[in-house]
Amino acid sequence: MSSVQALISYAFISVTLALAIRLAGFWITSNMALAMESVHVVIDVVITLFVLVAIWITKASFAKRLSYGLFKLEDLVSLFIALFIVYFALDFLLSSGLVLASMSFEAAAFELASLVPLFIAGYAKGLAGSMLKSPSLKADGKHTYTDVYEGMGVGAGLLLFAFSHITAFYYIAILIAFMTLIFTAYSIGKDSILSLLDLPKDESVRREIITIAGSVEGVKQVKEARIRWAGPVIFVEIVVEMEPYLTIDESHPL
Repeated sequence: MSSVQALISYAFISVTLALAIRLAGFWITSNMALAMESVHVVIDVVITLFVLVAIWITKASFAKRLSYGLFKLEDLVSLFIALFIVYFALDFLLSSGLVLASMSFEAAAFELASLVPLFIAGYAKGLAGSMLKSPSLKADGKHTYTDVYEGMGVGAGLLLFAFSHITAFYYIAILIAFMTLIFTAYSIGKDSILSLLDLPKDESVRREIITIAGSVEGVKQVKEARIRWAGPVIFVEIVVEMEPYLTIDESHPL
């Protein structure tokens, strides 16, 4: 089994463990917060499956026959993840008051315990995404991290309310988790939109490409450089002015 396959397997095992912990907590405490959190874990698994299907499509043989492949499919999936996080954050914020009456220390303990395997899953996805240079898998890893941040807010709210019975602690924790989710969605969605619209994601990359092309012996100057980000790849079109003493046959290899 390759390293990437092993990491993805670890991620699925970890997410399954987190789901089992939350379902066990719901069964023992009947706390609706844990029921909602269990549903969120199931959604996380579904999103990961969508991401893996998208990666498989972009690497399929039929996609390679296309001029620019289907690499932007990964950017579309990343944008979907960002939009889902926004929806999830709003739903989490609006529904948080519905579970206030069933707070308990035991529920907080189960919620916080489930964050450890979730963190491992997010790390495994992010590392696998870096190895594959897959923006959608890295975005999915960040999405799993948002589940951890949100879970910390829920767990802190449950814990502080259980000890103090002061509802302000709960709402402060919820608000912090909400703001973290929105920031994560912004960071994922921004790169996806820039890539889909062929806008520059990193101007320093373009400058570096111009510097490298201009340093080739025989190149007088780089007159134009167009860069298109598409998933894990960058397509580059450059127009260069060659030294006048070069023949056409000499210029073409350069």
